[in-house]
Amino acid sequence: MQDSLPAGGLRLYREGVDPLDHDKRFPIYMTFLLSRTYPDASWAHLRRRFFDIARGGDAPIASEALERIAALYAVEKTIRGRSAEERRAVRQDLSAALVADLEAWMREERPKLPRGSDVAKAMDYMLKRWAAFSRFLDDGRLRKGSARILGEELTHFGR
Repeated sequence: MQDSLPAGGLRLYREGVDPLDHDKRFPIYMTFLLSRTYPDASWAHLRRRFFDIARGGDAPIASEALERIAALYAVEKTIRGRSAEERRAVRQDLSAALVADLEAWMREERPKLPRGSDVAKAMDYMLKRWAAFSRFLDDGRLRKGSARILGEELTHFGR
C-alpha cells in the first residue's frame, strides 16, 4: 500500500494525530510537511536582515534585535532532540516571554524610525507577519525557522 495519508488524514494531522506515524519514521519530512501546512516565517531570514544592517557599523537597534533573537536561538538549542510536547512546554515557559518582549520592544521602537530605513523595513517585515513568527510557540512539532530544518547552526553574528 502506498504510504500516504488516508481520506481525512490531513484533517487528523492538523488536529495532532499522525495516522501513519510519519513523525516517528521521517522527522525531517514531517517538519517540512508541517512547515508547508502551517506556514511559519523564517527567523533565520529575519536574523540575516538585522545582521546585514548591524554589520555596516553603528546600528544599535539592529544589534539589540540580534541579541533578542539570539536569546531565542539559545532556548531552541537546549530543546534540540526533545519530543514535540517537551519543546512546546519549554517554549511556553521560556520563549513566549522573550517573543512577547521582542514584539513590545519592536512596536515601541518602530515609530521612532524613518519610514524607509533598513531597520524599519526589517521590523515591518516581522510585525506584518507576527502570527507566523510566533506560531512555533504553540506547536512543538514546528522548528523555529528554515535554517534549523537544514541543520544550519546559527550563532549571534555570522552564518
